[in-house]
Amino acid sequence: MLRHFTRLSRLTLAVAFLYVWLLSNGGKFIRAGLRHLVDRKDRRDLSLFQIGLRLPDRKLLNLLPVSPSLCAYL
Repeated sequence: MLRHFTRLSRLTLAVAFLYVWLLSNGGKFIRAGLRHLVDRKDRRDLSLFQIGLRLPDRKLLNLLPVSPSLCAYL
């Protein structure tokens, strides 16, 4: 049972880090004024999480580098 617990706790930690990374990427993208690249201009449909989730897809589609920076303000 202890092995299942450690695997589950590692998975939970990885998902938490991914969530924070997506939120910080979405915030960085909005602060840079690039929200219109992934969201509609006439209305705001996407949340901060969804913007952060679509950003790596857009970069990979356009063959741009994806930076795994965890600090949102640099």
